[in-house]
Amino acid sequence: MDDILEELERRLRHTGRRSSYDEGYDKSYAMLEGISVFADAAKEHLPDSFFDVLSEFRTRMSNADETDPSEPYFRRLQAIVLATITVNSYTSDTAFLTTYPTFNLDQSEKDRIALLASQMRKIVHASELFDNSHKVRILNRISSIENEVLKPKGLFDVILGGTSDIGETLGKFGVDIKPLTDRMKEIKQITRSKTKEYDELPAPDEIKKLPAPDDSEE
Repeated sequence: MDDILEELERRLRHTGRRSSYDEGYDKSYAMLEGISVFADAAKEHLPDSFFDVLSEFRTRMSNADETDPSEPYFRRLQAIVLATITVNSYTSDTAFLTTYPTFNLDQSEKDRIALLASQMRKIVHASELFDNSHKVRILNRISSIENEVLKPKGLFDVILGGTSDIGETLGKFGVDIKPLTDRMKEIKQITRSKTKEYDELPAPDEIKKLPAPDDSEE
């Protein structure tokens, strides 16, 4: 449905840029008919005000003489569609966040995860156990986790995805880089403890905070 609204807005914007007087009455009326088709397809998602303006527009076009009144109506309709798309976007984001588990960290927890992610990145860069493409895959996951942690409400599924992806990648090579997996487990534990949907469930055994990686770990 968003695609239909966006196409409707594009058509209104396109007509608003064209000179109604140059195009002529017949051309404007044809544009109005095309816009009406898209509006009917999206009628459950458009406010009544859109159809009120559309009806007024159609009446003015039917009664118009040589003066084409279309330009201000196209602009009004475009403004309504743009506002509708914006409202739908906010509603969609809210529904998404209320459907999926989210976490909210304090600054000390964000700092801790930033440190762990930095250490993980160093371990991956230094490792010779897997190829470059898999290194990039793990590094991208680490970056995704860092970005999610900085959000006011981070998605816990991103953390779970990182845990799974790193474990799967290491499994393909038949290795377990404990300094890497331990840090990922700590990140998961921190974010899990701040995820409302999980805060009443028994947590895994506490992981001791890890020192920075040294040469032997790398």
